[in-house]
Parts: sequence; structure tokens; C-alpha cells
Amino acid sequence: LDMMANAAFYYGVLRTLSEEDRPLWTKMSFAAAEANFMAAARANRAAHPCRPGLGEVTPDELILRQLLPMADEGLRRWEVAADVRDRYLGVIE
Repeated sequence: LDMMANAAFYYGVLRTLSEEDRPLWTKMSFAAAEANFMAAARANRAAHPCRPGLGEVTPDELILRQLLPMADEGLRRWEVAADVRDRYLGVIE
């Protein structure tokens, strides 16, 4: 179940990101992305990455407020049934 939930989350987010009008990498500088990466590598869940449009957020906020809705939208675009989306993404939540 966990592996399916992770796959649903990953591919849902990937679908949504791949179809955005403006790719994520154009919304932040390389230096900002590198700083987020290094902070996460050092502090793990204690890191507060900076996200375009959200500012500084905790990992939990990032997942719950931005990434889970993106995953749900991506799976919806693939016509995955709502009950299936809810089951797998509910594991991540």
C-alpha cells in the first residue's frame, strides 16, 4: 500500500508539474534551489524550504498545501477514480 501511495503521489505531482504553463525551474533561481536542497540535506524535516508563491514553509505544509493537491490533480487528469485517489493519497496525508 505504501509503495502504491508513493507512486501515486510522485506520478500525480509529475503530471501536474509537466503540464504547467511555466516550469518550476523558471520560478526560482538555481541558488535558491541549491540552498533549499542543502538545508534539507542538513536539517531534514526541520528545514523550511522557500517555495515560489508560498515563501518559507515546513515540509508538512509543503506536502499538505501544495504537493498533495497537485498529486490529486495529476491523477484526476489521468482519469483515476476519486475513491482510488483518496485511498492512496490519504496514506501520504
